[in-house]
Amino acid sequence: MKITEKEWLNLYQSVKNEECDCIHWDDAPVMSRSGGISHLQHILTRSAKQVGAVQLTCILVRDGENIPLSDIQITDPAELLQHIPHRAEVNIL
Repeated sequence: MKITEKEWLNLYQSVKNEECDCIHWDDAPVMSRSGGISHLQHILTRSAKQVGAVQLTCILVRDGENIPLSDIQITDPAELLQHIPHRAEVNIL
């Protein structure tokens, strides 16, 4: 599904304003040469590290194992736009 920048900014505000707890989406799965399957999962939540920020966490899911890669604290909604896909199936919790 194509998601506009305005829709991403609305999702950012929903998390920041505590209207929803979490938004997450997955990148397309890829298969390694050895046959293992992995994908990246992105999770947007309120930040526990910085007041007034949201946190974008990136996790590598490899053969069912979760491997944390990064988390960034975002205070400016425009900053989120640097890290989001144009097409995604977004899950809102």
